[in-house]
Amino acid sequence: MDLTQGCENFPIYMHEESSTDNLQNDYVPCNIPGPGINPDDFEENATGCGCEIDCDNFEGRTCPCVKYGLLYTTDGCVKNEATCSGNLAVIQECTRHCCCSQTCVNRVVQHGIKVKMEVFEDSRKGFCVRVLEGVKRGQFLCEYAGEICSETEARKIATSLNDSDKNYLFVLKEHLASGVSCTYIYPRYRGNIGRFISHSCEPNLSLVPVRIANNIPHVCLFASLDLPAGQEVTYDYGHGVGNSHLDLSKTVCHCNSSNCRGFLPGHLFAF
Repeated sequence: MDLTQGCENFPIYMHEESSTDNLQNDYVPCNIPGPGINPDDFEENATGCGCEIDCDNFEGRTCPCVKYGLLYTTDGCVKNEATCSGNLAVIQECTRHCCCSQTCVNRVVQHGIKVKMEVFEDSRKGFCVRVLEGVKRGQFLCEYAGEICSETEARKIATSLNDSDKNYLFVLKEHLASGVSCTYIYPRYRGNIGRFISHSCEPNLSLVPVRIANNIPHVCLFASLDLPAGQEVTYDYGHGVGNSHLDLSKTVCHCNSSNCRGFLPGHLFAF
């Protein structure tokens, strides 16, 4: 069974020894409006650039899409400075309103998943994800996508969870020039492959907010180091939050890293 339901560039299957009995999820490759959200917020509002070939920032020419600096390399990987905690840079990809080509260096996430992956089941952690091919540092893997909900709805979800429930609620807290912006993603029933990726206190993926056609951020996962085929991929559920301020849950962490915190972080993410 293709877990992506044909929505991605490659099918993603469950390992043959894993069970699909507990999967209750309609696949969506990117964020969609959920409870308490105005669908109009998802309308395209980007005006586009007039670059003729690729978008960059040199020789006095400034592309409005990369006015904060081009953070992708020519081979489609994110630059190191974009994955640092507390980084203020904003990635704004080009859109269909731009004059540049579809191969423009500033178009990565919008082209979707380019890495073959597999979901498998771990007796302690539950569902996990591994890559089926080698991945370069900085390469895009997938988004963490689901229903965008309001703060009110997110609080209802959080308070309804008990210790045995798996918490899929993702809270992205961005410190932007215009102020603090919070985005609440809930992929429990409508989400993508990102919901199966496990936590690690020593992860091999980094989270980067990327905007494409509107102000709704795509929470994107990039490899933070080279990964061999067969490697499980993980990210830190408390990314961007200092250990002294990290809200830990009551769920035991099984990442087995040398700096394991002992328990999974609560639903708090900051950039």
